Amino acid sequence: MAMPRRSPIDPNSPPIVRLVETLIHDAAARRAFEAIIDLRDGCVRVRFRIDRVLHDRDAPPPALLEPVLQRIKTLAKTNPTERHEQEGRFTISTKQCEGPIVVSVLLRETYARLRFQYST
Repeated sequence: MAMPRRSPIDPNSPPIVRLVETLIHDAAARRAFEAIIDLRDGCVRVRFRIDRVLHDRDAPPPALLEPVLQRIKTLAKTNPTERHEQEGRFTISTKQCEGPIVVSVLLRETYARLRFQYST
């Protein structure tokens, strides 16, 4: 499946940064095992896996998929220009969770899977 047209939106612009932070913190607050962002039939889908069940979440428009994925690649310290599958990780902290949360990321051209590891 082809990516939507290259977005002129900077993945480090404040709206994209806030969107990605909100998505990640929302997933962590819900104690999601993973968050999946993908493109299916021209629509972006965001789903959280909570207690082995996938829950649909509000999704950004298709034009924002590329900057969102590039922002996640930047957080995960992977190469944002690479189109092949990449893996990375980063750590976040939230008010709802004690201790750091390690986020492992698997990225493809039109897909991102973020896995959350909570310290207890």
